Amino acid sequence: MNRELENRIALITGGSAGIGLGAAKVMVREGARLAIVARDRARLDRAAALIAAIAERQPFAMAGDITNPKHVAEIAAEVERDLGRIDILVINFGGPKPGEVARRRMPEARSDDDALLRFAAGLPMKRLLKPEEIGEVIAFLASDRASDMTGCFVPVDGGAIRAIG
Repeated sequence: MNRELENRIALITGGSAGIGLGAAKVMVREGARLAIVARDRARLDRAAALIAAIAERQPFAMAGDITNPKHVAEIAAEVERDLGRIDILVINFGGPKPGEVARRRMPEARSDDDALLRFAAGLPMKRLLKPEEIGEVIAFLASDRASDMTGCFVPVDGGAIRAIG
């Protein structure tokens, strides 16, 4: 931990679970002042408590729906009023569960979990990534170490995309 995001204001949407929560945990460890947004207030409160335990300060947590333009303006205004100018913006939102996606590719699988296990077995790493591992890449991209990276595609997929063939 290098505290590379010390006192930067980070807003993470979809911050109550999965990749969003993983990114939030990494960013607070790196010193970011954090705002998380999600639709489900109960999950948001649980996530805020987890983050507060790591950061030793309560993150700004707001229920909102980023697919609603009115909510987006309200979220930005509230975060800036409470924390200050937003330095880092992570747009993350829920989608189908990973098992559902894997099952579409592997109709022979008996369940979503079976499809995930089969998918993971085919990866070079032989496992699925943890949300915090993806969060590490997000935090790196938000840091000064990535200041000369622009407009690039950074696959964080455990080798699912075969780029060198």
